[in-house]
Amino acid sequence: MRRKLAAYYAGPGRHDEVIVSIPTGGYAPNFHLRRDVSRIAVEATGAELAPPMLAVLPFTALCIHEKVFAAGVTDEIIYAAERDARLRVASRAIMFQFRESRYSLEEVATHAGSDLVLHGTIRRVQEVRRVCVELSSRWGQILWSDRIDIIGEGELDVQERMAEAILERLTGGALRDRGIPEIASSAQVQPPGSCRNRAR
Repeated sequence: MRRKLAAYYAGPGRHDEVIVSIPTGGYAPNFHLRRDVSRIAVEATGAELAPPMLAVLPFTALCIHEKVFAAGVTDEIIYAAERDARLRVASRAIMFQFRESRYSLEEVATHAGSDLVLHGTIRRVQEVRRVCVELSSRWGQILWSDRIDIIGEGELDVQERMAEAILERLTGGALRDRGIPEIASSAQVQPPGSCRNRAR
């Protein structure tokens, strides 16, 4: 249901005034108003929207011995995203506070002052490391997801390649195709109350 809602609001419902979401871990729907003031101001003045603020959660290692590797991938993603003019990024000091804690995506977004949350899992099978990654709104709607396999032995090299692959796919079409600038500007309003490509 969350995926269907995300697809609807990224397509036919992208201009709806009311957004319905189902938070992760719950079943009761939430209702939010979309007040796209920023977009209206942009159209009136010809100014450009500020890049969306991205929070990169520490990636979850599905194998206990991959925890250090997952932290390294998170760090590399933040490093790469900081250098992309299409994004603003929450600091490492904020994001690594969530490494060993339980949280909701809305709590993360509020704490980091972000519009979007990037999160994922990492596991290793023999020489292959697989990352499953999602981009979510602050209310838990999945806006984009992907799955990437990287083969290699040197951990630093694999971490860098994995981070580069994630950012390339995220900024190479996912943000534009999902109408992220509109979603990002509407996410500033406080609520009232997979692909199978491989990179080697």
